Amino acid sequence: MDFKAIDLTLNHFNIEDKVLLADLLANTQQQRFPVLNNISAEQVSALLGAHKAEHGTGIGFIKDGYEDVLGFAGLHYLADVELYETVCQLQPEFADRANYVIEYLVYEAFSNLGLDKVCARALPGHTDEVVLKENGFVCLGERVFAEEGLETIWNYYELENEANMTSAEERNSYATSDWDSIF
Repeated sequence: MDFKAIDLTLNHFNIEDKVLLADLLANTQQQRFPVLNNISAEQVSALLGAHKAEHGTGIGFIKDGYEDVLGFAGLHYLADVELYETVCQLQPEFADRANYVIEYLVYEAFSNLGLDKVCARALPGHTDEVVLKENGFVCLGERVFAEEGLETIWNYYELENEANMTSAEERNSYATSDWDSIF
């Protein structure tokens, strides 16, 4: 069975989704999702609601075309780098769909929100790194992020929206393929 990113939907948590939220928190590996570590479903719900109100987008639950809830996904504003971070944490039985979820989030960020760049992070050596690289993300090195207060070292990735980038000719800048002629 093939899954396509177009079949995915991102749903923001509502009051009636607290049971779903609690189940997802219990069934996902929280150490890979520092925003949600060691807090109750009610606290997570309040945090996600506040983030959506402040930044216009946020983390919700992602469903496929068969109405299966795959896990958490969305865009989280990462103040340390002043970019939106793609966040994807799937339930173990849906881990094989991570590529499609990241593809969907990148599409949402670039096509619907018009962002110039997004970032992501993964624990060194984790399979998330493969998924990010397969979706065009470039590793810029290791980082520790202040918001967590934990000393977790992450591999930090960025992806630029090439469709939004203008060429040097369009900006009336000097451009040539003959590098030596510049000097």
